[in-house]
Amino acid sequence: MAESITPNNSWDSHVHCFNPAKHPFTPSRSYTPEAAPLSALVASTYADRIMMVQASIEDGPENLIDNLNEGRAKYPEKLFRGTIFADPEPGRALEKLLGPDDFARFHAAGVRSIRIHGSYGGNGDNATWVREQFRRAAQLEGVARYGWSLSAQLSLRMWAAVADFLLHDEELRNVRIIADHNGSVTPRRRVVSRVRRVLGPLISREAQCQDRRPAPAGAG
Repeated sequence: MAESITPNNSWDSHVHCFNPAKHPFTPSRSYTPEAAPLSALVASTYADRIMMVQASIEDGPENLIDNLNEGRAKYPEKLFRGTIFADPEPGRALEKLLGPDDFARFHAAGVRSIRIHGSYGGNGDNATWVREQFRRAAQLEGVARYGWSLSAQLSLRMWAAVADFLLHDEELRNVRIIADHNGSVTPRRRVVSRVRRVLGPLISREAQCQDRRPAPAGAG
């Protein structure tokens, strides 16, 4: 295990662990990574809190759930949390595949967020589609009952296109929103002012959301 060089309670905020021998990737994937076991992550991370994310190439959330349960059992000194993927493919929507018992099991394992992917799969260049994904995800039991956040990987241009909707839509009023992959911003000096203009109000929204939201069922 890596010797910590970070403050206590620091986060490794977006990581993937893959075990394709047990949990094969989806046939429609856009890339094929090597196996990435949880043990290798724990051996190399400096953080003591880890957010594991179901990637778009995974064929369902069970690999994530296995890793969360393994992390809690083998590495009790670390806190593991998870983000499941809202698959946009027809017939694979979370509301069709998962019931109340599934959400309860996922929450107990450590899932705390649902991911909307606008880069691989779906129609992330269409603002109407993106808004609909947020609305559908906000109605899922994980968000409505357990208070999970919504995470989205969108271009900065799309964040700008849906910012007013996210700031004022009543269904999302108390839902925490995460700009996945740092808002998909590239490290160019010219975009700094645009990042502040687009994401600044959304960051302020999150502080207000935290103050308004009641404690969810099974919080923690």
